Amino acid sequence: MPVYIRKGPAEIPTPSEKEWTEEENYYLRDPDQLQDHLPQPYRMIDKMVCQVLDSAWEQILIREEARHLEKLKVKATILQATNEVKLRERANCVTTSQDGRYIFAGLPSGIAAFSASTYSLVCTWEAKNVAITSIFITHSGKQLYLLATIDDMGLARLFSFSQDCFFLAKILNEPEDVSKRNNCTKFELSNGGDFAGVFLEGSGESWLEIYRLPKDSWPQELDQVPMTTQRQTSATAQPSGTSEGKSILPVLVMKIKPPKPISGSAFRSPAEALQKSDEGIIIGSGQNNIISTHQWKQQRVLFEHLFRKKLQMSSRVKEVKSRQAMCHFLLPGRILPTGLESASHAAVPSAVCVWWNGCHNLLRYSLLRPAKDKDIEPKPDVVWPCAASIACSCVSLCNSFLAV
Repeated sequence: MPVYIRKGPAEIPTPSEKEWTEEENYYLRDPDQLQDHLPQPYRMIDKMVCQVLDSAWEQILIREEARHLEKLKVKATILQATNEVKLRERANCVTTSQDGRYIFAGLPSGIAAFSASTYSLVCTWEAKNVAITSIFITHSGKQLYLLATIDDMGLARLFSFSQDCFFLAKILNEPEDVSKRNNCTKFELSNGGDFAGVFLEGSGESWLEIYRLPKDSWPQELDQVPMTTQRQTSATAQPSGTSEGKSILPVLVMKIKPPKPISGSAFRSPAEALQKSDEGIIIGSGQNNIISTHQWKQQRVLFEHLFRKKLQMSSRVKEVKSRQAMCHFLLPGRILPTGLESASHAAVPSAVCVWWNGCHNLLRYSLLRPAKDKDIEPKPDVVWPCAASIACSCVSLCNSFLAV
């Protein structure tokens, strides 16, 4: 019977437990430290169980850390309503007086004032098809409150509220021709009601008008004006008080337009550009530069060439947006020491800071020496340039800090 013998050396297969050991030469360790290893397949099962436990422990640590971070966050306080005020109409906007005595609500047909202590209706000012969408209020002293309102048609109305009665002082952008009406986008008052800022838009342009308010003479006029109180006889009727009469109107102080875009200049040297500042161009606005029009065009062509792909993806359709702005009335203080010489001027704003969206500069205009000719565009006294376009700003209550 023939016997077949395989020629060549016999091949020794690799050990199957190599991939399950942490060290390749585990059997070469000190015999005194030798540990018994589980045989297969129990060693594989132990390895898989350890992997499952390690992954589960990692998830536990991640969840514990997330829970700890959630506890460190400051949660908003949830306040419960103490009472309800029933309205005949839907309120478009609501605000409270600074002393906490009154609550004012903008309605689709006027304004309503409520007592903050009794939650009862005190007075209303009603007008047909006049929906108040924005209310800004300030306390002017002697129980006089000034209200700056904007309706759905873009009309800016200035009210005074005294002795539980509304008094319409002035419609600041009342048009003579409806087709040439200027819409009001923002209406703000200074603290105390000495000045008012009205942002207007019309004919593709936008500007800011600053008014001086005769708040000291209005209380005397309101005492002399008779109040007409109309009470309806229905069960759901509410009192409506209003006053009519002539009064001293607000005075336009200045009209501020957005800064012009920076363009090329014909200056040949920095000294020539500095000499131009004596003619009314403020240093820091960027208008008196020494960059020619040809250099601006070359820079624009280079920029569009380098970022043409991103420009095509991000700005295929360019929307024309209106120029919005923000203003702050500054009282004499650390930011503006001018006006601290007398105690009577310490509570009256002496300057206004204005910035426009997409602009890098914060402009400061003086209110103590406004231009005599209102048609001449005022020049800022100080320009504070920033590294990027301004997004928001705020002034501290003590008028010592300005955050941009």
